[in-house]
Amino acid sequence: MEDAMKINRKGRFVLAAAALVAVAAVVSLYGVTAKRSTIVRADDDVIGFRARLTGFGEVPPKLVEGSGTFVGTLSADGQSISWTLTWTGLSGPAQVAHIHFGPPQNTGTPVVFFCNGGNRPDPCPDGPGHSGMLTGTFTSADVVAVPSQNVTAGDFAGFVKILRARLGYANIHTTLFGGGEIRGQVSVSQEED
Repeated sequence: MEDAMKINRKGRFVLAAAALVAVAAVVSLYGVTAKRSTIVRADDDVIGFRARLTGFGEVPPKLVEGSGTFVGTLSADGQSISWTLTWTGLSGPAQVAHIHFGPPQNTGTPVVFFCNGGNRPDPCPDGPGHSGMLTGTFTSADVVAVPSQNVTAGDFAGFVKILRARLGYANIHTTLFGGGEIRGQVSVSQEED
């Protein structure tokens, strides 16, 4: 009888320990799931966009010295993106700069322009060493129609969806590299840049 009680106590202890482990696993899993869903839901919380532009980002890749950065911040009301685009070391003056709708390793059509196109007819600046910097704000007025990709002119919400899906890339074209000299896929962050 005493042996049966020992086994019973031991069995209850093992059962209690197993229950504790199961509860801990559920809590841990819930924490991970909650964290993942926060990341998935973060589309509404996206504040910043950025890209590092190099020749290796182009399709096909280019062995060039040029580089650049794009940094953008989505407004609180989601109606505009304030941005800065910088570059240096290009093979010649920047001819046009824009954000395309396209995944990594593929090309797409420009959706907004930084300079020399769309609603920004001004030429791209050209500083020492073929460098430059532009700042501005994208709004619905800057989004151009891309019928082949179902983007309508003025669809700023659609443009933001493209960036949030990481399907936008910034690139800068020069005379020598008419298809683009430097390029960078736009990434997103939940903190102001």
